[in-house]
Amino acid sequence: MGERLRAVDVDLGESRPAAPWSIAALGVPLPIVATLLAQTVAVVLWVGKQSDKLDTVIEQQKEIRTEIYKQGDATRDLALRDDRIAELGRRIELLERVIDGRRR
Repeated sequence: MGERLRAVDVDLGESRPAAPWSIAALGVPLPIVATLLAQTVAVVLWVGKQSDKLDTVIEQQKEIRTEIYKQGDATRDLALRDDRIAELGRRIELLERVIDGRRR
């Protein structure tokens, strides 16, 4: 049993400070790291540009829809106005007949 304890024995009194982390410790060549960094920056900039293009297209689409909506409203409003004017003309005509009928 004593041998088993010696195998598990750990010296807790002396501890070495952990070595600082470094990319060089991984053994990755510096040109590969630089290439990956450059590609990442390029992709981020490209995605940002695409996002700006999409935002522009969305704004243009909204403007077109608003313009179509305005044209449709104007057409409908003109038709309603013409109907109201015709109705008012009929009412005036009826009132004039009633007033003329009373005068006689």
